[in-house]
Amino acid sequence: MDWKLLHNAGQVAGIGGLALGVLLLIFREVIRKNIFPTLTNQNAYRTIRLLLLLTFTIAAFGIGAWVYVSSMASTAIVKPTAGSAGSDSSKQNETQTTTALLNETLRPIYFSERSTDLTEAQKRQLTEYAQTLGKISFNKIVVEGHTDAREAMSNVSFSQMRASIVLDFLANEGIPREKMQAVGFGAEQPLKTGSSSYNERVVIRVIQ
Repeated sequence: MDWKLLHNAGQVAGIGGLALGVLLLIFREVIRKNIFPTLTNQNAYRTIRLLLLLTFTIAAFGIGAWVYVSSMASTAIVKPTAGSAGSDSSKQNETQTTTALLNETLRPIYFSERSTDLTEAQKRQLTEYAQTLGKISFNKIVVEGHTDAREAMSNVSFSQMRASIVLDFLANEGIPREKMQAVGFGAEQPLKTGSSSYNERVVIRVIQ
């Protein structure tokens, strides 16, 4: 259906019908005398009433079509199409998949007991991470520090210290500091109970 044609026709019929109807009402006496001189007064007025009814009916349908098409047009602008909705959903799923794979790639940085020092191997590991992160767009990076429950210094501040050290290293490698946050969890989230080597760690999580 040609909605533009229906919209224009509705405008013409609505405005024109109202105008013609008003003119018929105003000049009905003149019309009766000049157009229907051979008809009786009763028949002339009956004919005029019929014309008025027909005119206002056309005007009503025209205004209805005009309003309907206008409302359909505004709905079409606001409502996303199925294709765009599907595209947005696809992009969201793709982003979630990329984030999950990236977080798996960024393996934890494991620390020795009571240590906050980065080894040369860990520095090389973090340098590789920084190069990878520098090639993608992200909203935020959360650097999580963890400790082991058996450790004498197993507390939030110690895990926070480890997370801050890793964050500082990444910042020095070019990752925007304002997009990173260091959080210490202490011994709240152990990977393995009674295994200090697994629990003494810093985890880097990417939020896209």
